[in-house]
Amino acid sequence: MLLISLQTNGLLNDCKHTVNIFAEIKDNENYTNSENFVKAESVIDGKIVTARGDSPVHFVKNVMKALGDIPEKNINFFLICIQLDLKKRLLKNILMK
Repeated sequence: MLLISLQTNGLLNDCKHTVNIFAEIKDNENYTNSENFVKAESVIDGKIVTARGDSPVHFVKNVMKALGDIPEKNINFFLICIQLDLKKRLLKNILMK
């Protein structure tokens, strides 16, 4: 919802970006940047990070990259921890059924 608010106020008109459903924003009169829409989980353009609502891990990864002072190995470690936790939770749910 916040992303739709950003684009409807013209705040994404100067950067690459993504949204959940492009059709929801493309005809808004304040949105003039369809050429920089990227169909992806998350997009980083300088210090601007956007992501689909179903992609919080990708969003956090790109925020850490945008900050510019977090080593890539630390970002990768964070992603591995998230993946391991998700696998653990899925396995636990499967075994409980």
